[in-house]
Parts: sequence; C-alpha cells; structure tokens
Amino acid sequence: MKTKKALYMNPWSWSVETLLYGYRKPHEKRIYEIVMENLDHENPVSFLDVGFGAGIFLNFMSNYSSLAVGVELSSKFVKIVREHFKGINAEYIVADAERLPFRQESFDLILCNQVFEHLPNVEEAIHEIKRVTKHRGKVIASVPNLSEFAPVWVTLRQLGLDPVKMGKRVAKILRINPQEIEHNAQYHPQKKTPHEWQEILECSGFTVKKESIMTAPLGNILRIYKEKEIYRIVQLVDKTVGRHFPLNMLGSYLLLKCQKRDQRA
Repeated sequence: MKTKKALYMNPWSWSVETLLYGYRKPHEKRIYEIVMENLDHENPVSFLDVGFGAGIFLNFMSNYSSLAVGVELSSKFVKIVREHFKGINAEYIVADAERLPFRQESFDLILCNQVFEHLPNVEEAIHEIKRVTKHRGKVIASVPNLSEFAPVWVTLRQLGLDPVKMGKRVAKILRINPQEIEHNAQYHPQKKTPHEWQEILECSGFTVKKESIMTAPLGNILRIYKEKEIYRIVQLVDKTVGRHFPLNMLGSYLLLKCQKRDQRA
C-alpha cells in the first residue's frame, strides 16, 4: 500500500475537474459558499492557502492581498493550476504542510479547506501553520464533521478490530460499494470529533470558534440537496438556528475559525 503522502503526488481527478468546471455537487457548493463568505470579510496583506486544490480561493484572495501564496504536495498539479491561472497575482509552490518553506509569522490569514483530515501528521502541520501565522493572525479551516462516526471508529480500534473490514461488511449489507470504505480510510487518516479538533488547535496556540456547514445529521442526506427548495432551507438553517448548540454539531462539515493567541504578553 502506498504511503499516505504518496497518494497525493499525482493530480486528483476531483481537483482537476473542479478546476475546469467549478464546484458542481450541492455539498461542494455549500462548503464553497461558507468559506467564501468568511474570506469576503477579510482583507489580509498576506494570504496563504495550504492545500489550495483547484486554486479558486487563492485566485479570489489574490485580488485583495499584496501577497497571495498557495502550497500543494503534487508538482504536477501545481504546474496545471499555475498554467490555468496564468497572469493571476499569486504564487503556487510545491511544499509539504508539515514543512512550510516560509519564515516565522509570514501571513495574516491562512486557509486550510478540507486539508487537515488528509494529513498523516496533522499536529505537525498545525504547529507549522501556527509558526507562519502572524501575531494575532487568523486561520480558517474546514473538516468533515464526524461527531457520530469518529467514536465508532476509535472504539473498534480499541477493541482490536479493523474498522475498514467491519465497514466493508456493513457496506455490503447496506448495498454500498465497500471500496468507498477503504478509499475513505486511505485518504482520510484523521477521524476526529469537533471537540478533538478544537482541543488540538487550542493546544497549538489558537482560540477556536466552531460552526457547522450543511446542517444535516447524516452524510447520505446530502443527496436531497439536489432539490433547490431543500438546498435553500439548508442555507437558511445553517445561517440561523444551525449556528447554535446542539444543532451546530449536526452539519456534515465543520468550519474552524481560529486566531493565534497573544503570547507576547
């Protein structure tokens, strides 16, 4: 089996398709909307997109930042995105999130959109992100909300059972493609609850505010978002009652709004 990082050395078909055609699936559009709403309120001098994917957010922030930089692990994909956005005032760099090639306190705002869950050593990456974040700088991150699933995964591990094998058996019973379970395990090594994400970031030196994205208790319910009226209801719920506990833990994704704590006092 390939190492976790080797999985990302070649361009993802999903990232290339998103680059060419934009966010097409309803849940992708919802994440895009929420992240863009938050970026739209920021006007940083320097901006870093860790794991910039299709480069859409980096492209947007290049209009509002004197310095806009993105990093990706795949040199092939960096080349594709650089060519696609030729003429855009942004830098596209091949780099590992766990070893960012920047000086201490280089960026006012850092975006990690659907990145943390893919990293084999996420604590090291968060430490690096904190290092290059300026004094009182901000980090915006989105991760899957695994409030229901993560405890099951951890419990199976503690019992000496293989969650992937167990998941495949359940998938067959539910007539779900069992390969999706293995794919999820390979590409998403970090399976944490909202509280665990908050704890890791706070221990690293950030204050954290959690918000849900797409208020719905189960990922499979995303299929109904194809209906425009349902999608509008989801948008409304997310912006109102979905912001408050316990409903704010029912979103399929989680937005983590972080600020580097003042450690100079």
